[in-house]
Amino acid sequence: MQMDPDDIIEDASVVKKGGKPRKPPKDDRDKLLYQVTEISPPPTKLGLFKLDPNAGCGDCIEVPTDEDGSSSVFVIKKVSYKYAHRGGRMQMIGKDADVKEAARDSLEKFMTRMLPSLSGDDDGAVGDAVDES
Repeated sequence: MQMDPDDIIEDASVVKKGGKPRKPPKDDRDKLLYQVTEISPPPTKLGLFKLDPNAGCGDCIEVPTDEDGSSSVFVIKKVSYKYAHRGGRMQMIGKDADVKEAARDSLEKFMTRMLPSLSGDDDGAVGDAVDES
C-alpha cells in the first residue's frame, strides 16, 4: 500500500525497556518511518511515525491522538521489516509496528493470571460439580 507524500507524519516518543548501545547501519534504514497499526479488534492504522530505529517488542510509545494535545500510550507487540531485492542485495523498504493500548494490554495480562487454566490437566476444572453423596 503506497502512502501519499501528503500524508501526515507524526513523531511519537519511545520509552525503551533496556538495552545496549548499537552501531548505526551503513544504509538509510534509520530514516524509514514505521507504519503503526493497533491490533485490538478491529485493527486500526494509526499512521506513519518516526520512532527510534531500534524500537522493539515491549517498548511503549506515546502517540498524539487529538488536536487538543492529548495522547495515548501503546505497547509494541510486533515489529516487522519489509525488504526488496535491489541492485544485487536485499534492501529494507519499510517498517511496521503492531501495537496494543497499554491499558488493554495490562487488563489482558491481569485476566490471564486470574482465570484458571482450562487445559484440562487439573481434576477441578471450571464447571465441574462434585457430588459427595
